[in-house]
Amino acid sequence: MSCSRLVAELPMRILSRPVAVLFAVLCLSGLAYADAMCNHADVERLDFYLHKGLAAEKAGRTLEALLFLRAADEFCGNRIEARKGLSRLGLKMGASAQKKGRLFSGENILTRVPDEDCRRWTRHIFLTPNPYEPEIPGLCTVSSGGMRLALDPSAGAYEWYEATYNYRESDSLVIKVFRSEPSDLGAAERAYMHFRSRERLIYPGYSIDPAHLALLRGTISSNLDSILAKEEQSYGETRDGDESLKLLGSAMKWAHLAGKPGAARVYSRAMRRAEEALKGTSVRDIHDAIGFYSFAGVSEPVEKVAKRADELGLAAMKENEPESALGFFNISGNKKLIKRAESLAEKVRRSREREERNSGPARSL
Repeated sequence: MSCSRLVAELPMRILSRPVAVLFAVLCLSGLAYADAMCNHADVERLDFYLHKGLAAEKAGRTLEALLFLRAADEFCGNRIEARKGLSRLGLKMGASAQKKGRLFSGENILTRVPDEDCRRWTRHIFLTPNPYEPEIPGLCTVSSGGMRLALDPSAGAYEWYEATYNYRESDSLVIKVFRSEPSDLGAAERAYMHFRSRERLIYPGYSIDPAHLALLRGTISSNLDSILAKEEQSYGETRDGDESLKLLGSAMKWAHLAGKPGAARVYSRAMRRAEEALKGTSVRDIHDAIGFYSFAGVSEPVEKVAKRADELGLAAMKENEPESALGFFNISGNKKLIKRAESLAEKVRRSREREERNSGPARSL
């Protein structure tokens, strides 16, 4: 649509006369700028690329069509038609890869292969004209002394969709895989990173489907709830701190995908477990408390843990159990109490040895 027609069709209740005039000036200035930037030779070259690309597409020569249409996808060319052609190619190749089970490869849709003609082109690259210039733009690359581009047979459907502006198809594929593996953390992380990058994508006619985001967020939240419920039951039955920390670690991986509120829930659970463990009376309980505090990233309760360890250690000393007391004092780091416990433990050990000798069988005369 021309600038004059666009301005004429805009309701005057939206644009006042001065604003409409300014809009027209800017629009015409943009066209003049484009004309200045694009000389006749550029336009003809890009039109030629588009024509060759569409012809190659029709003839089924995918690589040739892809490279010509990519070359035509420039500012001075007919980008709309070039991208339509690229989109058709990507839909076809992506659907084929998807049918064969190649969904995500992590590779480019193109690969490089040795080619002697491309090596000759590279050796004469500074000559104008280059007698070995390939007819297809971008077919040869200078890497490794001259390589030829080829379609990568291992490329996945996702890679084809992403490389050819089929962003909605990429989104649908990611969600389809995620929906089939709702408890798979890898699939969730891939979906999370995919849609996070989509927030920065600006492309005409594209927007994220809100239903995709709702499904992703809801499933992540559900998995987090499930793991926290499992941890609650496990700790209630066994009071196994190691198992609880393992489950909290799994929960945190999902919580990072759920945002700050999710992480706060896991940290809060770890703090609660630390306080519960601190009420215990064994060395293992105190070690569990330290583990939970460390998981929550909290350093303030160090004095509280040391005080509790000293209390339990002194209680053990009163019960004449210096070895047990020593375990608690080693946690608190109270050197004075450690020394007292070591001294008493040595006395207890010697007393025990004397009793064992006296209670043994009488020596033969």
